[in-house]
Amino acid sequence: MHALGRSLRAETVAARKRQTMRYEYMVEKAKARMRANGERPPRGSLYDAALEEVAEYVGIRPETLRKRIQRLKARK
Repeated sequence: MHALGRSLRAETVAARKRQTMRYEYMVEKAKARMRANGERPPRGSLYDAALEEVAEYVGIRPETLRKRIQRLKARK
């Protein structure tokens, strides 16, 4: 990256931001699907259920995904 005149750290941060944006989109799609199908989670909101579903799919904890999305929104 240095030879290209780019910062490795900046590229890594940008890649992680894009990844988090994809996860946020996946959560919104799961939430919309649940709403359209009339699904009701046993506890919590539709957002929480969608967040748990996506977190399980990507292999991270729901709390971690929630925090990543929260930090992404704070930077916008």
